[in-house]
Amino acid sequence: MPYHNGAETSAGSYWYAHAKEAVADFLDEHPVSLTLPPEYLDRPAWIVPRGPKVGFEVKRQKGESLPGWDGSSPYRWQKVFHLPKGKVDSIRRVHTIKGDPFGWFAQSEAGVWQRLPLSEVKCRLLALGIPTQDVGACAGGFIGKPWLLTMIPFADEYPEPGKRVWNKNRPTLRHDPKPGPHPHWDMIFSHAFNGLDPALKGSDEEADFPTGRDYGIAWVASTLQKPFEPLPMLYLFGPENCGKSIIHEAVSECLFTSGVASAHSALTHDKNGELDGAVLAIIEERDIASNPVAYPRLKDLITAKTLWLRKMYTDPFPVRNSLHFLMCANDRNKCPARLGDTRIIFCPVKKLTHEIPKPILMERLEEEAPHFTHTLVNLELPAAKGRLQLPTINTRDKEEAIQEAASEFAAAVIDFMNDKKEWTGTRAELAVAVGFKSYGTYQIRRELGDPCLKREGIEVAECKKGNKGKVVQLKHTN
Repeated sequence: MPYHNGAETSAGSYWYAHAKEAVADFLDEHPVSLTLPPEYLDRPAWIVPRGPKVGFEVKRQKGESLPGWDGSSPYRWQKVFHLPKGKVDSIRRVHTIKGDPFGWFAQSEAGVWQRLPLSEVKCRLLALGIPTQDVGACAGGFIGKPWLLTMIPFADEYPEPGKRVWNKNRPTLRHDPKPGPHPHWDMIFSHAFNGLDPALKGSDEEADFPTGRDYGIAWVASTLQKPFEPLPMLYLFGPENCGKSIIHEAVSECLFTSGVASAHSALTHDKNGELDGAVLAIIEERDIASNPVAYPRLKDLITAKTLWLRKMYTDPFPVRNSLHFLMCANDRNKCPARLGDTRIIFCPVKKLTHEIPKPILMERLEEEAPHFTHTLVNLELPAAKGRLQLPTINTRDKEEAIQEAASEFAAAVIDFMNDKKEWTGTRAELAVAVGFKSYGTYQIRRELGDPCLKREGIEVAECKKGNKGKVVQLKHTN
């Protein structure tokens, strides 16, 4: 029943003991302007459907006047409204999760929602049959009852029945889960993640993840089961055509309807609108190690609870962060390796020993997708032991990458201190001692901040002594 608070009469109208309830029901159903003076709100009222029109009537008392209302009946004030030709619920005023206005959306006849300026929304209302004089009031009605734009991956489009909460850009599953084997999915995950096997063997994580394949599957399952919990970034690197990209390609084409997006631009530019609705952020064959902006942004995006989206021609607006990063490259050094990093997993991918033609492989993955979806949905994930949902696996490749990331000056200092317990001297004396006498004092100071020195157990301190000015003290702590 459209007027749920009213009592339906034998004549087909709806009776209300209090007009204020009738006004609320009427405005919920029809985007028009309807107001009554306060003294009328506790009087009986009627809503009277009349085909392409609908009437609103309120009890009348002798000797009073109500401008703009039909007083031909001595017992009721009446007003007739023309109903639109189409559904006005195809127009929505939308706010962000913070309550800030986000704009207008209109649904086309094909069912596609489009973001439109107010001028075009008014044209749409006219096309739906709203009289010209009522268009402004109709738009005002939408402003007073906005929809809240949210993004909850893999949830319903309207996650809170009875409320104006719109899960518009959510990714969904392509297939209903169905138990069954998925040998080709097991095969690609075994190949892509067997580089984690040596690090897992004998580690504290081995009980939860006996193999790299188990870890990789759990990682994807976590993006589905717990999309708002952060995960370590997976960095898959190896030779050309070794199968490192098949993981995100298979997820995008066989498992998720959307939610897989390129993240390179977001790490290096101000606009990041392409990440709206994403759960899997891909960095493909890009060198982010040499970009001074990329790594700090990446660190923040991996663990941040809120993601500020910046689209073209719109103000930044917040959404809950559901990003999980996967990077693929040929060269191990394209991903930054920092001492003490707990956000990135370096996973080498070996060359293929047997290649299945990609069209055939994708066809088989598609056939097994309902079975693999069932595994992902029902996989029991281990309890988180830190700020990330899954632990960061430290591989030998990551350790070597950190070592290689040391500057030439830091490497020379490490070599210089190899047979010494401690050393004291000025910056200039140190530069001469390690073979970098052309370095200025400011450059030496910067180089002594290299984290690789601390990793190698070399403690750096500076103090002022005598006429020499600042003196550098190097000491082995191992």
